Amino acid sequence: IKQTGNERAAWDCYRRFIDMFGDVVMGPTTGLTHHDFENELEKIKKKYGAAEDTDLTAEQLEQMQAILSRRETAALIAGCRPMEPTTAPVVRAVRAATSVAASDARIVGALELDADLAARVAAIAAADRGDAEPPAADPAALVREYGPQRLREAIMVACVFERFAGAGEDLVPPGPFWCHVLAVARLARDLAESHEQVSPTDAFAAGLLHDLGRLVLAETARSAYGSLTSLATRAQVPLEELEERLLGMSHAEVVAELVEHWVFGRDLAPVLKMHHAPRTQLEQLEPPQVPLAQVLALADRLAHAHLAGDPRHDRLAATEDFA
Repeated sequence: IKQTGNERAAWDCYRRFIDMFGDVVMGPTTGLTHHDFENELEKIKKKYGAAEDTDLTAEQLEQMQAILSRRETAALIAGCRPMEPTTAPVVRAVRAATSVAASDARIVGALELDADLAARVAAIAAADRGDAEPPAADPAALVREYGPQRLREAIMVACVFERFAGAGEDLVPPGPFWCHVLAVARLARDLAESHEQVSPTDAFAAGLLHDLGRLVLAETARSAYGSLTSLATRAQVPLEELEERLLGMSHAEVVAELVEHWVFGRDLAPVLKMHHAPRTQLEQLEPPQVPLAQVLALADRLAHAHLAGDPRHDRLAATEDFA
């Protein structure tokens, strides 16, 4: 609309895209056909006494809604494999890492139960600091070398990678995606370290989880999400806005729905759901959740501003109101 100044043409293009998308992409799995969409258009034409499609105004065309409902999308993502470690030692380590009250000894004890996990955590901690080679995977030595906070973070990253490495990579390029996710997690942690009301552990966890809904959608709604991301790139439309239009829910809402059943992050659901929201909406959360929500939203905006992510979907958002 901004590029052409023709709002009616924009909504007509949108209507035609929904028609094609529903027939070709969603039709094989939902039973939708071209006629289902034409019937919706006919209802609008009848309502306003329009003989032809071109007789409808922009405001009238805008009343057409996406056919794929939030409930249908929710049913698809409900089949997503949960983020649940495969061994008891990893579960113990993740719970220790994500508990603010957990002692260093508890983290060391959890890592001592799984040598493979300790080696992966050592490699992740070393890469985060830019070390050329990871140290020996001795848990007590790792705590001394990197500090308990960095080890907590490395354990969380190992858990997320175990579940989502390679997920949806043909639709969501893994390099840019993980670059953005890790950038947001680190920025959120750094911001939290100077904020008395936000735990750096919670901030890092929120940053690590915030965009995983994209991978879930790529796994569970492959055809639909592939067409959606392609359209977002061509039309230069914010991805989350198109998700809400065509799928009934954004990737932020998806991860907020699913994190309730994951091994960590359950308490972060309201914050994750709002990471694209403006500050005025964040302030409507429960008071204890507001500082973390602001930290995550600012970290996400800063990461996009520094182009840490997929350039196809990077966009600049105002950060002044978070200062």
